[in-house]
Amino acid sequence: MNKRKKATFLLVVPVLFFVLAFCLQAEEQDSMWITLITQVYSVTPKEDTPELNFLAYIPIITEDSIPVCIRLSNEGKYNSQVIGFTFKTIRGDGNLIRITLKGLKKNIKYYLAFETYTLKKVDFCEDLPRFVSLSSYSSLGNELREYTQPSLTVQSSAAPIRAKAFEIFYGTWTGNVREALEKIVRFTAEKIEFKAPGDQTALASLNRGYAVCTGKANLAVALARSLGIPARILAVLSSHFICEFWTPDYGWVRGESTQGIFPDPKHIWTVDWIADIEDENLFGPSHGVIAYLGIEGVSDATWAPEYEETNRPEHWIQKYATVDGDFITNKLLFSRGTDLWRLFCQIQNLELEEDQRSLFDAYHDSYFQSLIENDIQSSLIWAGLAVEEGIRLVGQKHVGGASESSRKREVIHEKSRPLLRRSYLY
Repeated sequence: MNKRKKATFLLVVPVLFFVLAFCLQAEEQDSMWITLITQVYSVTPKEDTPELNFLAYIPIITEDSIPVCIRLSNEGKYNSQVIGFTFKTIRGDGNLIRITLKGLKKNIKYYLAFETYTLKKVDFCEDLPRFVSLSSYSSLGNELREYTQPSLTVQSSAAPIRAKAFEIFYGTWTGNVREALEKIVRFTAEKIEFKAPGDQTALASLNRGYAVCTGKANLAVALARSLGIPARILAVLSSHFICEFWTPDYGWVRGESTQGIFPDPKHIWTVDWIADIEDENLFGPSHGVIAYLGIEGVSDATWAPEYEETNRPEHWIQKYATVDGDFITNKLLFSRGTDLWRLFCQIQNLELEEDQRSLFDAYHDSYFQSLIENDIQSSLIWAGLAVEEGIRLVGQKHVGGASESSRKREVIHEKSRPLLRRSYLY
């Protein structure tokens, strides 16, 4: 073989190998889940109240999950005074659901509930490296370095926290960060008593020896950061806090700091907020509760998460449907689904009449129904149509009646499926 042929061979073989590997990956089945959870809260006014808004978390877009659908529950005892909902954007893709209630009577407890459906990649973290060296954290980017810093809630530089972290990590020296993280979540689960009330900062939880899920997550994150390991707090549905640790060459790995599970499979929880340092400083050192939810504005009323209701078997996080795709179609589905959810959030706040958004709703519901039926190709088509219609609606400077072209498309697609109908957090 002459030099030119040899060089061509050496160039072509890796390319062919890459194409073959990509094709094999594309053909391999890659199942995802659609999960459902019903969130239940209560509001009790201390005086007759004409109207108030209640804010609660909804799922955010992450690398492994996208929200698909959100709707008010139609169970009889819920939402009796609810007249609708919009969204309130906190930051980026982070939104709260704003539920409006009217005609509330003094000292009456009103229940409100909403359902959220989320598409998730199934990941048991079985490929997480068995050994991770602390030295592998020596070169971190600025974004990761932020999650090694102390805050008012996560006092990772405090002497008691540093001492406890070194005791956990160096107690039986192996040099394995993964082992240390397992010990950290077991420590917060087993050695910190689950008990309220009390401030939920990391330092208060350690000094006092008890906390609820909020304090346990704050403490686990503080212990990891004191060792130079990036860590952050996740608010997950329903009204619960867990933690997440960065692993080089792998990514973020979740830990259940209340139950003592590490790694915690990513598809188990639906993430509704990822706290950053600004969030951790929001409430100051006397609370440690990272939350935005509650009654909006000034109102003489109390609220609470209704855990007994949310934890009913039919309300708790459940696998609602399975979506069986492959690498390529799932990647496309996530991309299109992300665009659609962002448009859905914008359209929800446009205050459109029902007939103005009816076509978008029909497309969106057909996309959702196709996913449930495990028909990915149809769901991609419906999502594309919904995105096109959503862009048209959002792009209108003055929203009036449906356009003529919109009405024509509505006739064409008349067979589209109908419209689908301050507290400690544990």
